[in-house]
Amino acid sequence: MRAARLAGWLVPTTAARYRTALVVGAVSVGLFGYLAQVVGNAATSAATSDAGLGSAALRTIEIGSYGLDQDPRPLTADAADVIGALPHVTDVGLWASAQVAPEPDGGVLDAVVLSVSTRYAPIQRPLVEGVEPVGRFDVLLPAGLAEEAGLTVGDELPVMYNERAADGTGEGRRSSLHVVGLYDDEVLGIDDPRSAYASSETVDHFVAAERGSTPEWIAENYVHPRGYVTVDELDSVAPTVQALRDEGFGATSLTTLLTSASSTQQFLAALRPLLGLTVAALLAALAWSTASSVLAARRAEIGVLRATGWRLSEVRTTFTLQLAALGAVVGVGGALLSLALLAVTSVVARDAAVLGVPVAVPWTATSAVWLVGPLVVAVAVFVLAGLPAVHRLSRVSPDEVLRDLVR
Repeated sequence: MRAARLAGWLVPTTAARYRTALVVGAVSVGLFGYLAQVVGNAATSAATSDAGLGSAALRTIEIGSYGLDQDPRPLTADAADVIGALPHVTDVGLWASAQVAPEPDGGVLDAVVLSVSTRYAPIQRPLVEGVEPVGRFDVLLPAGLAEEAGLTVGDELPVMYNERAADGTGEGRRSSLHVVGLYDDEVLGIDDPRSAYASSETVDHFVAAERGSTPEWIAENYVHPRGYVTVDELDSVAPTVQALRDEGFGATSLTTLLTSASSTQQFLAALRPLLGLTVAALLAALAWSTASSVLAARRAEIGVLRATGWRLSEVRTTFTLQLAALGAVVGVGGALLSLALLAVTSVVARDAAVLGVPVAVPWTATSAVWLVGPLVVAVAVFVLAGLPAVHRLSRVSPDEVLRDLVR
């Protein structure tokens, strides 16, 4: 008990004497607490946002029915049900395509052939106007082509297509496509740049006409050239690819894109512990130098305490508690600085960013951890860094100290 009382009595004068070192430590801890949350928030955003690694395109796996060394399992409607039941799978789309030609009107559409293809939005060109196609004969057209042809959302596009008869001959048919949206045809895509994206029902109609079948048969039995599977998170891609292959499907992931994109995530994930190690090293240096200086200055007091009957353990406890208190001063100061930075940036710099990293961090449950954590670390570092000096000076002989005082 008397060791704790003495430590409490010594802390104010010691803190005042070494205030510069304590301020440097508190600022370091405060900046780390703030920057760690900024980096963590950026890493989380990169991993979850639709514009970053959270993009569904990066979580999508391509499955094919043809072109592999081993004959893959056919992609039929039943196969889609099997795939959809696999763990982590959130969406399955079977892709098909059929060609139609706009009715001649004396304009740019006279020389155009459209590929009516199944819409799978996560990996196809983005919608810029209108809505996704869901109804029968609803389509998305390339924005550039629509502008050239004078078409807008809500227009009807008369088309011609070929329907195969039972004897193998073809017969021309007419239909009308309802333009419900436009997509950006200036970005790279996986489909024909003249694709008219449509629902599966619409595509089945035109595929059935090309093959001389019925839409109902196509919907149940047609072997689709390829399909796409989207999973819940990036870490699920590799095991899902393996699960698809185990089921007999030909599956490949966007490996190169994932590798290049994940490097950003890996850098952000590694930056936070690197900052932590840097601050811990700085705190350790400050703690060691402060502890050595404090204990050297208290050498006489230590000798007097030992001479007046204080046990070795009591002397150690006194100065260990003093160092812990100095660490707490640094930790509390750092936590308050972190809190102030979080509050200020959330108000005056809510939308600001440095090198693409937002400086404002939303308050979450983990924010409290990043405020309390550095405080605990600061106390631990000060205590551990000062232990060698405490151990060394607490063993000083009282006679030796008293002789030095007499001199």
